[in-house]
Amino acid sequence: MMTKDEYRDYFLRWKKYVRYAPILDELNIPRSNFSQFINQTNQNALSLQKLEAIRSFMAEKFETMIQEGSANGQNL
Repeated sequence: MMTKDEYRDYFLRWKKYVRYAPILDELNIPRSNFSQFINQTNQNALSLQKLEAIRSFMAEKFETMIQEGSANGQNL
């Protein structure tokens, strides 16, 4: 598992391309907690388990989209 700083860096790198609100809503993670964590106003706003859940959810969704695109004859 990554450290909280590594998760923050990971999410900040993706921030330009990803809307986190739908992901957080699906995982029932308060948006304000994620915001506090990303903005470093509250290091303890999210546990390592919740951060990993967000990262895993993103990886799963992106992989599924790529596989579906390939199955449909599209190069994603």
